[in-house]
Amino acid sequence: MKALAWSATAVWSMLFIGRALAFEPRDGDLWWQRALGAEVLRTHAIPRVLGPSTYTAPQAPWIPHEWLFGTALAWCASHGLDLEFRLALAACAAAAVVLFALRAAALGAGRIAGWAAVFGGVALLESFGVRAQVAAWPLLALFLLLAERPGRARLWAIPVVAIWANVHASVVLAPVIAGCMLLPDRGVAPRGRLIFFGAVLLAMLCTPFGVALPLFVLRWSLDPDTAYLVEWARTSVRDWPVLAGAMVPALILLADARACRLTWAQRAIALLSFVALVLHARNVAPAAIIIVPYAAVVVAALVGAGCSRPWSRSDSGLLALAAAGAVLIVALEIRLPPARYAARDAVAAVRAMPGAQRVYCENFSWCSLFAGDPRARVFLDGRTDAYPHAVFAAWARARAAAPGWEPLLAERGTTVILAGTGGVLARAASRTRRWRAAFAGPAITVFALTAE
Repeated sequence: MKALAWSATAVWSMLFIGRALAFEPRDGDLWWQRALGAEVLRTHAIPRVLGPSTYTAPQAPWIPHEWLFGTALAWCASHGLDLEFRLALAACAAAAVVLFALRAAALGAGRIAGWAAVFGGVALLESFGVRAQVAAWPLLALFLLLAERPGRARLWAIPVVAIWANVHASVVLAPVIAGCMLLPDRGVAPRGRLIFFGAVLLAMLCTPFGVALPLFVLRWSLDPDTAYLVEWARTSVRDWPVLAGAMVPALILLADARACRLTWAQRAIALLSFVALVLHARNVAPAAIIIVPYAAVVVAALVGAGCSRPWSRSDSGLLALAAAGAVLIVALEIRLPPARYAARDAVAAVRAMPGAQRVYCENFSWCSLFAGDPRARVFLDGRTDAYPHAVFAAWARARAAAPGWEPLLAERGTTVILAGTGGVLARAASRTRRWRAAFAGPAITVFALTAE
């Protein structure tokens, strides 16, 4: 890698590390992931139903595809290694940036390979957090780097898929990519492409769930209940990380009609990635990992920058400047205190109530804070992909305070409501005799069921 690639890696790495150091847990998935990992460590088995932490669908079948991430999270938490765990995820994001440049260089981007690291980091920054998806980023990037190599070298991608399958369900991208590689390729015989595709399929099934994992991904991807999730919303071009890190490189690929540097397999992979990028915001980072190196190759062909050049003084100056900026970034990130997660105070108010509670949360990610608490059972939590549609529909009607929302909660035995202060549900609950405000925060109001 040359100076620009190293400089971009240094800056992005420090940004990821700074965000990891200043991280305040507010992702609704983290609490149930830690509870999942704690159960795996305690029982040495992976749960297959939602369990008693929810009172609306305790026996609903569940595919906890992030079991390895949750187990690592719980183990680190029990050994006082939370900071180290966060830094490990920052290292995963940094590794993905390095692989942007390495893959672009391997594809023939030459001096433009460094720009792949620059734009790739932009696309990853917005999605970065203590999340299982981040651990999957370098696995996707490494799979692509190995899969696009000629000869037997691509077979090293097979164990990568097996590891990836136990980290995150995004592994379903692997057979899609391998399927696109079945298209004619001058460097690989048809038999070799078919063997590789079959090996990738088998590696994807090397999980405790087998074929149930890809079937779950297919079902959930088509489920209308994904409309309730922010991550599954349509991508907005007004979001500058999306525009600079993913949409612009995707549009650059149109210039390959003139450059003719990509194979038909690479064009098919890029097209499918672009479609996924447009459909859902959660696909921005994976799509960028796939598309950005291709865009670098096309640009290199158009501007004639396919050859590298010797290291120069200006390269050293650029790297020194980037290193200084990276240190400054970390200092600023650490200095800025994170805002306290408002749901913590509301959850503490519920836990202070006597007896067991059945909790409805207007924002279902708040309910994940009750994970592992035997005195609180929730209506709907962050394990959204396992809940039946009827539960989602009931949750949505209550959130909108639609006619019949009180009987709907009553028939399920709900005793506590967490509603956004000043919102529709909070106003509706405050007008009834059945509910009283037990805690009023600036962001969340807790309503408790009145005695009959």
